[in-house]
Amino acid sequence: MDVSMRAQLLEKTVLIDGREQNVYGLATFKTRPSRSGIGTHCLRAFEGITKRDGKYCIVGSCDDEKTLQFYLKAGYYAQGKFEGKFLFTSVPVKSLIVKENW
Repeated sequence: MDVSMRAQLLEKTVLIDGREQNVYGLATFKTRPSRSGIGTHCLRAFEGITKRDGKYCIVGSCDDEKTLQFYLKAGYYAQGKFEGKFLFTSVPVKSLIVKENW
């Protein structure tokens, strides 16, 4: 089986629950083949990297509800929209304010 993965974790600052927090922004994330469990394992690895580097959480966005459902099934939390994209975080938060698209 050929497996490929492409991801970008960018250092970003967002407002979470009224406080500025350093996070990793998940800018790009694709795995092949899809539906093989590889994506979920990669997300867990990203969470470990986030903790190791002292970041608050992972914040990402996606264009459609089908992709959002993947993140929700992987244990992520929906956080509304920004510029028409669905936002999600790796930890539950009460409020999230993102000021830039990545």
